[in-house]
Amino acid sequence: MKIYIACDHRGVEIKKFLKEKLQKEYEIIESNLPNNANDDYPDFAFDICNLMNKNEDKAILICGTGIGISIAANKVKGIRCGRVLNVEDAKLAREHNDCNAIALSASLTNDQALEIVKAFLQTNTSNLEKHQRRVKKIISYEEGTYKGILPELFKKISDISGITFHYINQDENWQEYAKNNQVEIEN
Repeated sequence: MKIYIACDHRGVEIKKFLKEKLQKEYEIIESNLPNNANDDYPDFAFDICNLMNKNEDKAILICGTGIGISIAANKVKGIRCGRVLNVEDAKLAREHNDCNAIALSASLTNDQALEIVKAFLQTNTSNLEKHQRRVKKIISYEEGTYKGILPELFKKISDISGITFHYINQDENWQEYAKNNQVEIEN
């Protein structure tokens, strides 16, 4: 696993500190984009997030609040970036959401940032079905294959009521079925 790290002008000091501490255990790859007083956080998020292997590597992104850079990062296909404020957020970002990137606020102290990053890097993704199901939905939406909640809803209704639902045309959008009442019900 490689650790990719980038920041806008507000996060330079934290980035340097994190790089120094983390390079003892990890291969660290920094953005090649130069920092200056007029730089823009989206450029750094796009640079790092497009370079990394989304299934193996992790990214640490820093801007003033962590919000803007996380929004930009999440526009890159395959990135699940959580803006984290504390250790608990970092652990849950990995455990529940299988985040491969985190965004930090430049207002954190160096020690706070390091503690958060270590928690993120040392936490595994949950094997619980509910967490895996939710992440798969995010991935399917990104890939354009998300079908909405109707198939799951019909299954739950069927399980409870014993009614069997048959979908007339499974290639159509599930929401169109409900809208047009194109669902056959068999008792």
